[in-house]
Amino acid sequence: MAINLAQFVSTYNLDGVNIDYNDNYAFRTRTAEQWLTDFTTKLRELLPQSLIVHTVNAAYFVGQPTYPNGAYLTVNENVGSKIDLYNVVYYSQSNSLYSTAETLFTKSTGWASKTAVT
Repeated sequence: MAINLAQFVSTYNLDGVNIDYNDNYAFRTRTAEQWLTDFTTKLRELLPQSLIVHTVNAAYFVGQPTYPNGAYLTVNENVGSKIDLYNVVYYSQSNSLYSTAETLFTKSTGWASKTAVT
């Protein structure tokens, strides 16, 4: 996948890529972190000067116990230096975790209580 994506970026002279990976099942079953680590490592190798962005649901930064291998906390630890920007998404989350200014910026509620902006 990384090879094909890098070829597409090169062929069409694009500035980079945006990875929007939303697979709860893979995060819960402990397969997403390694795949994203390997994928990002290969992308950076193939696109050393290109922009690599990951668009991530804020809840993927909640870590354990919701995501046994840490979800994006682990991805960031493994390959955060290879990612130029995280575009953190605070909409379309279950139970409207970010439905007020306070729950978005100060303290989110529910199972993802550690994912508010501040």
